[in-house]
Amino acid sequence: MTTDPLEAIFSAASSPARDSEPRLLPSPNAPMEVARVLVQERYTHEAASLTLRHWRGGWWAWRSSRWVEVEQRAMSAVAYQFTEHAVFEAWDERQKTLVEKPWAPTRYKIANVIDVLAAIVHLSEDVAMPAWVDGAGYDALLVSTANGLLDVGRRDLLPHTPLFWNATSVPFEYDPDAPKPTRWLTFLNELWPSDTASVEALQEWFGYVISGRTDFHKILLLVGPTRAGKGVISRILGALVGDANVAGPTLSSLNGDFGLAPLLGKTLAVVSDARLNGRGAHTVVERLLSISGEDSLTVNRKYREQWTGKLPTRIMVCSNEVPQLGDASAAIAGRFVPLMLTRSRRERPRRVRHPRLGGRRRRAGGVRTDRRARAGYPPLRPGRCDRQVLALAEPGSDGGV
Repeated sequence: MTTDPLEAIFSAASSPARDSEPRLLPSPNAPMEVARVLVQERYTHEAASLTLRHWRGGWWAWRSSRWVEVEQRAMSAVAYQFTEHAVFEAWDERQKTLVEKPWAPTRYKIANVIDVLAAIVHLSEDVAMPAWVDGAGYDALLVSTANGLLDVGRRDLLPHTPLFWNATSVPFEYDPDAPKPTRWLTFLNELWPSDTASVEALQEWFGYVISGRTDFHKILLLVGPTRAGKGVISRILGALVGDANVAGPTLSSLNGDFGLAPLLGKTLAVVSDARLNGRGAHTVVERLLSISGEDSLTVNRKYREQWTGKLPTRIMVCSNEVPQLGDASAAIAGRFVPLMLTRSRRERPRRVRHPRLGGRRRRAGGVRTDRRARAGYPPLRPGRCDRQVLALAEPGSDGGV
């Protein structure tokens, strides 16, 4: 199975070789019929399920375990390749019979096919990921893994299907007999030797991100000195959800006109070094609140039409010190799950290897999936980091204590 969605699309729509029998298509004057042939031959799964969709101004193709967005130019290339060596039948007045003529794709012909193709595979903008496009209800939390759709509550695996409208899939298989992630748990105990609440909160955050849920309305805030473990935690979580599902914005970039565009379709956004000089802080806070609060947002995309909907992104902020946001409403402070790291390995350099993903296929890094984790986060014990986060709510605060 190819890992490049564009390569897969090109391969699916490749034209017959020149020495083979040319493909017989409807006339270029009937673009609707041509598009239906393309869908039937290349983008129809079992039980007549479509594997190509046009949703909220963009093209989406199904890649076995999830849907991926593809460019407009890629779809034009598909149409060109599909019709390049094709022929169609036309009436010849001189011979009084049907003869085959080259389909001869041009910009005008391809534009007509692409236009009606979008209408055929259109998916309503009201559908939000994740969802079942056929309207079938499945009252359970599903996580797409490499070997199926995992029902988290029942621990059952369902087969992958393009009827499940999702953009996120973890890059490993679910293994109910996976061993305990001993090295990872040892690493967490090294970070917080006597603070089980912080370890449990991080485990619940991992489960929150992997599950695809956004209803807790929380943002993880990791604060600590250099070489304290922030980067290792970020990379492990990124490996669990897959690098293709991770964005790496800065707080300043969220203030830009196109600052939200990189978050489209991303499960996780990691702000690896949170720094903000105060300029545009109110806009950044507003966007952090909107994203974490499941609010509908209109996202500007360069050279493309605007996108409106709820972003599926969970935000993780890492910093050497509490960022100076200065939100006077106290709402942003309430959104943070603050975890403080105090031990630095700068003076005692030691390579911390990533724990093996295989040992976390079931537990997902010690992910908590019990009732306490599903109900919400446990209250963290009061500490210096907590007091600093609460200080963010005070007007003119610099985040100090």
